Amino acid sequence: LVLLCNRAVELDAKILVDAEQTYFQPMIDFYANKMMARYNHERVHVFNTYQCYLKSTPSQLIYDADKAEVLGYKLGAKLVRGAYMEQERQRALDLNYEDPIYPDKAHTNSVTTTWSKYF
Repeated sequence: LVLLCNRAVELDAKILVDAEQTYFQPMIDFYANKMMARYNHERVHVFNTYQCYLKSTPSQLIYDADKAEVLGYKLGAKLVRGAYMEQERQRALDLNYEDPIYPDKAHTNSVTTTWSKYF
């Protein structure tokens, strides 16, 4: 990942880190934020992906933006509606935890529209 990011900086290119299911996402977020802290000082080269259909996305965006400001780097944020709705809902049902997805497309669209004004 470091080699890819180094090359992106050399070429003034972008690295877009994709989002996955919620049970993979914490580690993806960890590494995306580490790479942003390392490479996103003068320009944004590394972007993390935020899935707006997740109820946790607004708080995650606030946390990541605050962290970037405190640590002195620029947050790279790519907003998407989301791609794993059926899998996430079924997993929540199977493992008996709260559904992490907004109840309908209108909620997801509202979050996407609201946050896209900031990024």
